[in-house]
Order: sequence, then structure tokens, then C-alpha cells
Amino acid sequence: MGKPLQVLMIADSENNARLIIQTLANGGYDPEYKRVETVQAMQDVLRDKPWDIILCDCQLSTFNGLKAIALVSELQADVPLIVVSGAVGEETVAECMRSGALDFILKDNLSRLVPAIDRELAEVKLRIERRQAEQTILESEEKYRLLVENSDEVILIAQEGVLKFINRASVKMFGSSYERMTSTPFIEFVHPDDRELVMSYHLRRLRGEAAPSRYVFRVIALTGIMRWAEIHTTVVSWAGKPATLNFITDITRRKQAEEKLQKSEGKYRSILNNIEEGYYETGLGGNFTFFNDSLCRIWGYPREEMPDLGYRKYLDQRNEQKLLEVFNKIYTTGVSARYNYQLIRKDGVRRCIEASASLIKDSTGRPTGFRGFVHDVTERREMEEAIRQSEEKYRSIIEQMADGYFEVDLRGVFTFVNDAQCGSLGYSREEMIGMHDRRYVVKEKREALYKLFGRIYDTGIPAKSYDLELVKKDGTKAYQAISTSLIRNAEGKPVGFRGISRDVTERKTAEIQLRNYADEISDLYNHAPCGYHSISADGSFLRINDTELKWLGYDRDEIIGRKKWGDLMTRESLADFQKIFPVFQKQGWINDQEFDVIRKDGSVFPVLLNAKAIKDQEGHYLQSSSTIFDITQLKKVQLELRIKNLELTMACEDLQQKQAMILQQEKMASIGMLAAGVAHEIKNPLAIILQGINYLQSTLKQGSLEIDVMERLNKAVLHADLIVKGLLSYARQTPIKLIEQDIRALLDESLVLTEHEFHAKNIRLIKEYPTDLPRICVDGNQMKQVFVNLIINAIEAMPRRGKFTISAGQIKDDAGKNALQLSFKDTGYGIPADKIKNIFDPFYTTKAIGNTGLGLSISKGIIDMHGGIIYAESVNEEGTNIIIKLPIA
Repeated sequence: MGKPLQVLMIADSENNARLIIQTLANGGYDPEYKRVETVQAMQDVLRDKPWDIILCDCQLSTFNGLKAIALVSELQADVPLIVVSGAVGEETVAECMRSGALDFILKDNLSRLVPAIDRELAEVKLRIERRQAEQTILESEEKYRLLVENSDEVILIAQEGVLKFINRASVKMFGSSYERMTSTPFIEFVHPDDRELVMSYHLRRLRGEAAPSRYVFRVIALTGIMRWAEIHTTVVSWAGKPATLNFITDITRRKQAEEKLQKSEGKYRSILNNIEEGYYETGLGGNFTFFNDSLCRIWGYPREEMPDLGYRKYLDQRNEQKLLEVFNKIYTTGVSARYNYQLIRKDGVRRCIEASASLIKDSTGRPTGFRGFVHDVTERREMEEAIRQSEEKYRSIIEQMADGYFEVDLRGVFTFVNDAQCGSLGYSREEMIGMHDRRYVVKEKREALYKLFGRIYDTGIPAKSYDLELVKKDGTKAYQAISTSLIRNAEGKPVGFRGISRDVTERKTAEIQLRNYADEISDLYNHAPCGYHSISADGSFLRINDTELKWLGYDRDEIIGRKKWGDLMTRESLADFQKIFPVFQKQGWINDQEFDVIRKDGSVFPVLLNAKAIKDQEGHYLQSSSTIFDITQLKKVQLELRIKNLELTMACEDLQQKQAMILQQEKMASIGMLAAGVAHEIKNPLAIILQGINYLQSTLKQGSLEIDVMERLNKAVLHADLIVKGLLSYARQTPIKLIEQDIRALLDESLVLTEHEFHAKNIRLIKEYPTDLPRICVDGNQMKQVFVNLIINAIEAMPRRGKFTISAGQIKDDAGKNALQLSFKDTGYGIPADKIKNIFDPFYTTKAIGNTGLGLSISKGIIDMHGGIIYAESVNEEGTNIIIKLPIA
């Protein structure tokens, strides 16, 4: 890749423009250019964006080239302009240079163009850098003036006892005006008890004698308020005479804090004794002078043995030398340090220690010892080593797996690839690292790819098995199925994408061939000499070919999804079809069935139908595929035959009657099988009735309990009826009847039906729903069916003992609207992570054989009809929580 260059060309010949661009490319540039040839276009692009270089032809056919050069100089003075033109007179060249051109190059001598551009770009860079430096100096001077003037620290310049300069902070601290302070000797602002000290230091410093440059004294403001001040003084020259530059900091609060700190030292020592980290203080020789209980625990020594410990008792020779070097460096530089070493506890066990240390100094600043904190990081180090080994293992897996693995930054540039990814595109790893997706993605597919990555960036949701068309290094096309997800840094900010790719070139090639084959089959289908159609289970048209449409006189849009097969039959033929349809569903086919079909114009014609049923794996009828033949001519012949064979016709009618009887018998048998299936689902309610009877038998006494038990039996029977209705509602979604209900009452009524099970299994029931729950509009019976189903599932998940919690409360949903949240939480077996996503699927169950697996499917359908949501959270072997969210009107 060459050096990028934004080029604006003012020329009326595209061929000349391309020749110039090719010259720039040959000279080491990667130019992007825009050509204009009118005044308006030139003004638009000059205001649109900055340009690196402008190349202008002074021989323009559309407008004056010299005026174009002058206009460019006016609008973008910092952009170098070079004239590239044919041969002209010397006066024209001079006029171009006066108008703003920096050079004039003839089109037949373009070898000068690249050196001229290099020179002008370098000069532009120097001008910009010089202008930026001048601006920086001005900004720096203003910045330091503002810093001094607005500093919170008092800044004074004193000469011969009088203040020559003060900043705003000075006026604020001393409570005086600028005029008053600069006309009053500074010593008058010093506390009387400190004036001798201040004057002594001041005079010694002016005489060149040794004096502290930083010390503390008290000042008195004109308001009479006393403050503590810390002054830092240095001698400077002011108007050719010695003066002092003074920086004064108000340390009144610090002084007050120091007094408080002394009072609270005992309290903080108590805190140090109770923190989890080890804390220590030692003398310069290394013996402990203070330590907390945590340090004893980490060292493994009792408190009474700690003061006499030397380095050699708990360190080996290598760690002892390391520790001595650290403490010598701290003593020499005074800079605190953090360090790591290995400790040998009293019991001989080695532990990894992370510690900090700093100097302890007395009031004169003389070092007297060390203090610091220690952490036992043995477990953390072991974990870090395990993580390192794990990363190495997975990196090895990535390198050796057959699928490609890649990582790209947010620009789409490869930052990591494995060997399989390199092999799929035919590049080496060195070639791929740093390669942009423009290099290998087919141009027409880039926009779709960018949209995919943009969606992943915005939502954080990975994309799975996205087919991408690529160009390999050798120029051949390839197809990959990629799965991509977002890469985030430690702060959670997106920094790139990672993904897995699989070469699906063979599959895509086969799909293309299959699509071509399908087109061929479609053509044969639509232009066959017979009619073809497919109808759904309810009789609606799914597909129909052109031949049949032509016979019927309809357009495809008038048939598909709008007409049923029965709508096109005469009344007699429809009756015949309804009779034979059960047989067709059972045996899966019918052949040579005649029906009279009505055209769009109302005319009738006979057809011969052959049909095949399509069923699912369980044998349930889904749809049918049929062929029909227009047998109008055949029917004419058959009419003659029927006249001649009346007796045979009568025999056929008798046979059809018998066949109808057989069909009716089979229909009744099917209804019986359906009833048996429904009866099977009533087992659970019958079990509850049986439990109520057992309870009545074991606890029956003379009194009112008999009435209560009978009422429970009645509710159990009603519950059995609800289950049967639930099966039917799953098939045809029975409309719900919304009535404002008290959810607490519905929950309590559902619990009454299962109360005996809680006692029988010794399960503790916890109800956590407040009295002020809002009333919501639901179908009470269907909602109780959901609650009873969830309660029974929870009881069956806890074989003996356990805890079942029902909670409810008002929340805000994702859209910010009010909603009611119900939670049914048990402490049972839980649901494995690989199965929880399937529990709401119909006929899916994790229970023993015999369970239909419809309970949760029906419950989800009821909740969906109420506009709510239901989902599960579970930890295997720890329990399950079913959560329902219902909208509040």
C-alpha cells in the first residue's frame, strides 16, 4: 500500500485525470481523487472536506482556469495547488503563479509531478507545525498567568519587607484589599509570637546564609482570624534587586486534623488489630515492634514468639536476600514499595506473600523503622497458574481444531487466526495478521457483513452459522459458515470480534445445483398436462400449478390461502369427499376419485383425483399432495357406459353404501380412541379425589369436617374437567374470559386442592404475597389450572421434605409498564441446563414414562393468551423457580 493522498482535480478530461492518478500511484502514493469541471461543483467539494493536494488545468473549456486557481487560494489557502496543463505562454504561467499556484508542470513532463507534490506537502507540514508551535507558546503564557492568578495557593513576591505582587488567594486569605496589602509591611500580617522567627529566616536567606526554605508559622488576617500557614520561599530578582518568591498554603485544617489524629490513634490501632490483612511495624534491625493478630495467623506463630523472630526463622536464604534489598532501597530512597516473597510458617508450610512497606520517621524526619501490610496470596497464585495452564490448553485446542478460528478488531482487521483459517483462504499467518476484510470478502457481500457485525456490536447477541462468500488468495471463490461473538475488554467495552468458521464450499455448490434442479422441477410442475395441488389439514390450498389454475379460471392469489378444496366442489361432490376423507387420512392415499369441480365462471367440470397424505413422525395428518385430470371427455364416454350398464351401477351404489357404513364405524372407533386418550389425562385429578377420600376415611369424626372434605372432592372433580379443557384448548386455543380477579384468592384456592400432598410429603409451604396486591383481569379458571399444574410439578420434584415458596409483587416490565410477578420456587431435583430450554415444548417431559408432557405447554399457552410471559430458572439438584409476569391494566 502506498501513502494515502486525497487529490482534488480541476479538469474537464477524465482520461487526463486517470493518467495523472496512475503517475501518482507509480510514485508511491495511494491516491483517492475527485474531478470537477464547474464552478459550483468546485465550491461544493472545497467546502465538503479538506484535501491534501489540488491539481488544476488552466486550459478549461467550461470556465476560466485562472479564476478557478484564485478561488481555490481563497477557500483553502493551506492546500498546495499545482497547475498540470498543456503548453502555454510564459505570461499564462506567470499569471497562474500570481493567482496562487505553487508550481507549473506540463502534461508531457509528468515525471516532475511526484517530486513537486513531495516538496509541497513537506512545506505545508512545516508551516502547520510552525503555526502550532506559535499558538502553543501563546497558550502556555496565558495558561501560566491564569494558573498563578487563580491558584488556591497564596503566591507573594516581597522586596524590602513590602509585597510587590499578590494573587487573588492572598486577598482571600488575609481578608484585605489589593491596595492595602501592597502598601502594608508583610510582617504586620504575621502572628506576634512568630514574627521574630519569620524575620530571622527572611534576613538569613537574603544574606545568602543557610535557612529553611519551608517552615510553618501563624498569620493574623485583618478580621482577627488566626490561621496556620506553611511557606515555601526562594530568592529571586525583581526589578534588578533581590526579592523573595513565597508560596503559602493554609494548613489550618491539617493542624486541626493532626490534633484529631493524635486523639484517634488508639482507635485506629484497635482497627488494625481486627482487619483481615496483616499489619506490622519493625525497627531498623527487622524485629517486630507492633503487629496485629492477622500477621500472627499468616506467620503461624503465637503472639509471644513474634517479637523475637528474625528473618532467618521464616525466610530461606534467597527470600531473605530479596527482602533485605527491598528494605535497603526503601531506607535509601524513602520511597514506599510493594514486593512479593515466600514465607515459611512455623509448621514448615510455604506461603506466597504480597506485601507493602514504607519508612517510619520521627518528628525530625529521621528513619526509625518500617511499617506495612501483608497479604497471603497463595490461593490466588495457585488459581493464576491454573488459569495460565487452562489458557495454554485451549490455545492448543484452537490451533489443532479442524474449524477455522479468528479474531478481528472493530475495523475488521485480523488480530489472530489459527492454521485452519489460514488454510481455508490460502494465506500464511503472517499475511493474514493485519489483513482487512476488504481483501477477501466479495464486494457485493460487504455491506451485509458490516450490518451483521454492527448488529452484534449494538446488541451483544452472537450470530450463528452465517454464510459468507469469500475470495481465496488464488482468486477462486469459497464459502464459509461463520459464528461470531463480541470481544470485550476488562471494563466491558467492545474491542473486537471472535468467531469460528467452517468451509461449506461443497455444500453451497450443491445448494446452487439443487436450486437449479428445483427450478427445472418447478417448470415441469407448472406446465404438466395434469393439475397439481397441495392442501393443508384444514383443506386450504398451499400450492397449485398453472395447469390447474387455467382449468379453474382463477389467479394464484385468489386461491392460495383464500380457497379450500371443498369450496370448489359441488354440494354432492363435497359430501362424497367428506365421506372418503377419514379413509384417506387413515390409509394415506386415494386413487382415481371422481369429483365435480366449479370454475370461477360457475361452470362445472369433472375431475379424477389421486392424492397422497403427508404425516409427521407420530403419524398425525399434516397435508396432502394431489393430481387431478380433466375427465370431461371421459365422462361423456362413461355416461354412455352407465346407460348400458345400469345394473352394474346399482351394484356399485350398494357397495358405496356398505363402504360408507365401514367408514362410519372406523370414525366411531377413532372417536373412542380419542376419548380413551383424554381419560388417561384425568388420572391426576382422580388421584387427588382418592387422596381426599383416604383423608376422609382416616380422619372422619362427628362434626363439620365432613362438609369441608366433600367440598374439596368437588373442587378436585372440577380440576379434572379443567385438565380436559386444557387439552382441547391446546389444540384450538379456547378464548379466555377476562374478569377482574384477586390473585391472592386464586393462589389460595389452588393450594387448597393440593394441601394434603404438602402434609403427606412433609413439605413446608411459604406464602410471600402482600395484602395490597393489585387486582388484575384474568380468566380465573384457566389461571387456577396454571397454578395447580405448577404446584403439583413442584411437589413431585421433592420426594420427601423440602420447601416450596410462592411469592408475588408488583414490578416494572422491560417497557416500563406495571406488571404482576409470581414466583413458584421449590427445593427439588432441579432441571439440567441442557433441558430447561425444552420444558415448555409440547409432549416434552423429564418425568417417568406415562406423563403427557402437556402441562407446562398448556400453562404457557394460557399465559401467552393473557399477554404475559412464563419462564424457568433452575440449578440442577438445587431446585427450580417458575416465574410468571402478567400485565396490569
